[in-house]
Amino acid sequence: MSHKLNISTQSINEKDRFNDIVRFFDRWDCSISEKSKHLAAMAGIWETQKNFADMVKWVKLNQNMHKWAWEYVLKNGFNNQLPLWACKDGPKEFIGRQLVIAWDLMFANPDRQALFMMRFKKAASQQKTRMKRETIKPSSFYLNDDVRKKLDDMATRLKLTKSALIEMLIENAKQ
Repeated sequence: MSHKLNISTQSINEKDRFNDIVRFFDRWDCSISEKSKHLAAMAGIWETQKNFADMVKWVKLNQNMHKWAWEYVLKNGFNNQLPLWACKDGPKEFIGRQLVIAWDLMFANPDRQALFMMRFKKAASQQKTRMKRETIKPSSFYLNDDVRKKLDDMATRLKLTKSALIEMLIENAKQ
């Protein structure tokens, strides 16, 4: 799909964002007059919207979370209704660009957009934590007080968490 729409996946700049919006409106199955009306409204909003690049920055920094982010935006921004101009699935680069377009089209009110982004970033942070925890498992073992204190002191001195310190000690012992 990104090939058909000539959507660049390398960089997302102001011109690309505007052209993407036009391309997505081209996919919308409605009359020319309806499209023209919506594009005219978007042109008015665009002068302010182009300065808000929060989603552009987020998409660039979080390549591995595009699918999760798109599902979040669908659920919380579009009430689980796939917009007529959007696709449910696709390559992560395409989904990333689609996130930016959704961001640009979603709100005419900058305050509502800022509130949505604040909630979005909080949810994304929680999701990142969940993703990290998928690869680690809790462990429980007993240490006498003297050894526990030494572990605490060593972790503090090395500026590591106790888990990271134990992991480092095990790796060093294997060598």
